[in-house]
Amino acid sequence: MTTGLKRVPKVIYVGVFLDEAQRKKLLAAVPARHSKVHADHVTLVFQPSPEELEKFDLGSTVELEVAGEAFDEKGQAVLVDLRGVDSKNAHPHITISTADGTKPVYSNTLFEKMTGFHVLNEPLVLVGTVDTYPSQK
Repeated sequence: MTTGLKRVPKVIYVGVFLDEAQRKKLLAAVPARHSKVHADHVTLVFQPSPEELEKFDLGSTVELEVAGEAFDEKGQAVLVDLRGVDSKNAHPHITISTADGTKPVYSNTLFEKMTGFHVLNEPLVLVGTVDTYPSQK
């Protein structure tokens, strides 16, 4: 029996997502060092509860300033300062690239170790949209 209700996919995470123009701006300033290029979002909360999900203004625009880059032989990410939204991540970041066999979540380890961290020469401010993955649109 069909109820006529649309099945909503489970939200894996809430993030600030970059559009293609912002992604290109980021990669022009911080070129990928590894073969798998990501550079598309900042995770705000992983596996959010319904209560956590309600706190986010999905579809809103957020500025983020890139504070610096960390990298090693496995991964590369940029640390970001979020404006107007909070992250449950201890080190809000965008994974730029990873080596073969390395998952993007490895970026958390980079910032725990602060391996190869350096501040960017020029300030870089990006704009993204708060949404879920998968998107609920």
